[in-house]
Amino acid sequence: MDTKNKLTLYMGIFYLIIILLFGLIIINEKKSDFIIPKIRKKLISYTEEKYNNKEFKYEKVKNKNEKYYLKVVSKLNNNLYFIVKYQDNKISDTYKKDYLEGATINKYMSKKMNNYIKKDITSSTDIYNKYEVEYNTKLNDCTNIVKEKILKEDYTLPIYTINIETKYYNFSNIKDIFLGISNYTKKLNLNPKNYNITLNNTENISKSMNLLIDNDIIVNNIDEVVIAITNNNQLLLNKYNIKLKYLN
Repeated sequence: MDTKNKLTLYMGIFYLIIILLFGLIIINEKKSDFIIPKIRKKLISYTEEKYNNKEFKYEKVKNKNEKYYLKVVSKLNNNLYFIVKYQDNKISDTYKKDYLEGATINKYMSKKMNNYIKKDITSSTDIYNKYEVEYNTKLNDCTNIVKEKILKEDYTLPIYTINIETKYYNFSNIKDIFLGISNYTKKLNLNPKNYNITLNNTENISKSMNLLIDNDIIVNNIDEVVIAITNNNQLLLNKYNIKLKYLN
């Protein structure tokens, strides 16, 4: 076979492969067009039978690597939703964590609040390694009144935690640290339920600690809080429900 005929043969094989690839792509797209409506119907039926909730609305099914996802959204708030997944003829969902406990709306409200205070936070980088808002209250643990306000995204509710990590502390300035946190929080017009505070002691890293403490305890009982933490006084720690853990 001469060179010209070889070239023609190779070009023919190349075009044949291209045609086959395009054909497979088209077949796959048509297959999805045929399968997705059936899967969507199956996923909606599964959801309605399992949860019987009239507040649901359903988005389009998305396909990724033969896994099919249906986003089920609350009619009361688009940021409260869960995912129903179909894979290998099995159906699973994220209802409990994402919808019942409200993980998706918590995540959204945390992000929105942190974006709101971001400009002010950048001015505090000489004091804090971290200062951020986290919504982690489970929706199914809330009263109906509070749940309704959350679904309306009421950011004035004191149901969130402020996570803070200080750059430095020692026992002699711990009161100033807490007063600084309280004043800075007021400056940002925040009203948290509690604080999750990590205090870094760069003079003695084994004295670094983590605290979980309610906002009103810092505001109203600062002197006893300082005594409790400085002396690791278990009676006072228990009295004010302060959870203290030494780090490192």
